[in-house]
Amino acid sequence: ADFVRIMVPNRKIPVMFSTGNDSFSTKDLIVISGNAEKNLDATVGISLHESLHILRSDFEVLSKLGTYIPDPLIKQYSINFSVDEHVAKYEIFNRIKKIHNVIEDRWVDDWGYRIAPGYRGYFDEMYKDCFLHPLVDKALQSDIYRDETWDSYDFRFVNIINKNTDLKALKGLKEIWECLDVHNI
Repeated sequence: ADFVRIMVPNRKIPVMFSTGNDSFSTKDLIVISGNAEKNLDATVGISLHESLHILRSDFEVLSKLGTYIPDPLIKQYSINFSVDEHVAKYEIFNRIKKIHNVIEDRWVDDWGYRIAPGYRGYFDEMYKDCFLHPLVDKALQSDIYRDETWDSYDFRFVNIINKNTDLKALKGLKEIWECLDVHNI
């Protein structure tokens, strides 16, 4: 919570801790998942990362994106997955949110890495713990997540910055990487 106050000095942002797997922020709250006893530096990195969302994210953009899901896409999804159109729209929106979040994560972290060089070690530990973990390395090098399903694209996209990423693992992954252009995000 102290690191959040340092990064966002002009606002009193409540910080809650969770035993779940997901850290997140809203415009007025940060929830940090992590085991500070196991890896304090990675947990600090997560708090800094979520602070950057408070500083840089447009929290309204996602609600606007949800209104732009084309009806034909909703209908096709509904047919393909045998769900009603309300469920289809909800699931499509959640997928859009996840893609948006992954891109935004790289963007805010790049900004934070540049403006707060003294905190780079915390960001590095967060990345090692979350995206560059040996279990992720092993999964990326294995035969799993190579079939053309949402789960495969999701896993490969979330971990696309890992040095063990195989851009040939799925159709279009190389083009996604080029479009993402992480080095110029």
